[in-house]
Amino acid sequence: MRTLIFSPHDDDGIIGCSAFLEGSTVVIVTDGSLGYTDLAQREEIVDIRREEAERAYSVYDAEVMRLDFPDMCLNPYECFTTPDGRAGLYYHFIRIIRQVRPELILIPNELDFHPDHKSTHRAALVGIRQASSSIIPDLGEPHSVVRVMQYEVWNQLAHRSEVREVDRARKLMALSEFKSQSRILDEVPEIGGSEHFFQMS
Repeated sequence: MRTLIFSPHDDDGIIGCSAFLEGSTVVIVTDGSLGYTDLAQREEIVDIRREEAERAYSVYDAEVMRLDFPDMCLNPYECFTTPDGRAGLYYHFIRIIRQVRPELILIPNELDFHPDHKSTHRAALVGIRQASSSIIPDLGEPHSVVRVMQYEVWNQLAHRSEVREVDRARKLMALSEFKSQSRILDEVPEIGGSEHFFQMS
């Protein structure tokens, strides 16, 4: 099944949906610039995280696309075009959905406290709906997605319609590549256990 995963930050796709990662396409939405826990890494953290993500997702032979929106600042980009003329989240999500043409899309949990996760969730729903329409043909041929599921990272879903057991060793091996995020990852509950999803369509 052709799968597209919207990951607000580089590690979210592995934390929340490693069960679907094999051979998938992962869209990392932000640049991760605020993910430093060591002041010495502050200026290099974007490059560090980019390299870590490449190694981590290679464990699953996943294709990675990066949008590099500013970390913890997605809300102003929930639009088609920003006031200064830049392409916003809707533009990119419609374009990518039509390009990848997935049967399954995974998006962050709408109840997650993190503002970037909320923005990614909302923008993905708009992108999914508009990608199936005949509007904006310059972004590609319309494509309708068969299945949309939410996944957990920081907060639990209100409802869980599917539980997937994961290859714990493989997941932890991939996550171990995010050395710059080790302190943060220690705060994620049950990071190596089963993963929970809610099917939206």
